[in-house]
Amino acid sequence: MAAPPLGLELSYFRRFIELHGGIARFAGLTTAQVCLQFVVPHTASTALSLVEHVRLHSSEASSVRTANWYVSHAWSYIFLDVLESLEAFFPRVGVADPVVWFCVFNNNQHDTVIRPFSWWQSTFKNSLAAIGNVVLVMHPWTSPVTLTRSWCVFEIYVSRCVGARLGVALVPSQQARFFDDLTKDIDLFYDMLASINSEKAQATIPSDKANIDCVIRDEVGFLQLDRTVFATFEGCMLSTAKAALAAATAPRERALSELMLAHLYDERREFEEAKVHAEAALKVLVQEAGFDNLQTITARAHLACTLAETHVHQSRWEPALREAVAMLVNAAGPLSAVTLKYEARLGRLLSSHSLGTSEAITILAAVVYKMQSLYGPRNHRTLIVQSWLDDAIAMESPSSWLPKTTFGASYTSPANSGSPTESPSMMKNE
Repeated sequence: MAAPPLGLELSYFRRFIELHGGIARFAGLTTAQVCLQFVVPHTASTALSLVEHVRLHSSEASSVRTANWYVSHAWSYIFLDVLESLEAFFPRVGVADPVVWFCVFNNNQHDTVIRPFSWWQSTFKNSLAAIGNVVLVMHPWTSPVTLTRSWCVFEIYVSRCVGARLGVALVPSQQARFFDDLTKDIDLFYDMLASINSEKAQATIPSDKANIDCVIRDEVGFLQLDRTVFATFEGCMLSTAKAALAAATAPRERALSELMLAHLYDERREFEEAKVHAEAALKVLVQEAGFDNLQTITARAHLACTLAETHVHQSRWEPALREAVAMLVNAAGPLSAVTLKYEARLGRLLSSHSLGTSEAITILAAVVYKMQSLYGPRNHRTLIVQSWLDDAIAMESPSSWLPKTTFGASYTSPANSGSPTESPSMMKNE
């Protein structure tokens, strides 16, 4: 294995800012602008990368050491946001002052030699394998730019290939919003993952995209890469939720972290783990927020679904789930995401447990109709519930797969149309 490349201590980033006039001069600048306005002039006398310039021509050469983290980011990101994201991330993983490989500082910005993609590919792969850790900066968390950039997607792929550890860094304000959003609707996270489409990722240099696409087609394929990215982010999310639970001090804060873990384990079909966390969340929420609180009702609904998936007797989950769904209609509204989610799960469970397929079809058809109006027919939430409806109808009447009277004579089920927009979250619920 190649020796790990050099990098700069993260603390040097602040020193670099001080050397060039302080925070005010960097405010609002993208990473690309910082490169052109500060890095290139700073290293002009030596025509070296900033890392080599500091190592060979600075009194702060001790800031250059063996890199132990690789930073994956988009050049369009605000530089200070990237820095704040990293400064918030590393304490959470127990790293006091990491030494990072940061392309703006590590690559020689004066080097005009055009190297073949194969050189970049092998150099990058060997370096990443030697470093062993990757942190992906994500802004905004609902639609991160990094997942639309070919190089960033390629970096995630290579990190998996070489067995590198992958972490996700959010700017502090995004971190707070992230947890607030997901405690209200965990499916927002899966909405984000469902948007992953590595084939549509772009690169500044068209030939880079062409070369990266060629490697992906030859080695893994776009669909499998999307699944890999999906699984990677789901794993990161699980680790983040566990860390949040460990750090929580207030009872309600712990309960919401427990509920988030219950949702995540449920999506992974690890129902015994999901049940443990759902029970813990519900116990605290009943005490802290009351029986009629929306989060308490959500926890009740989720626990009932989890119990059903662990094949306990229907008397332990069906009445509780029906009651929780009725309460959600009143507490959150009939068209809220959480109400539709658990109405749909009630329909699917009635069908899969053979407890009333006709009723299940009625419930699922109504949810599909609402979701088509709210989210659109191609939205991944709609498609998942549509697939459950198709399954229920097939059980009820195998000879007539889908009654045309439901959605019209020309209707074809999106879930069975062979659409190229199939998302990883759909696959998980098959």
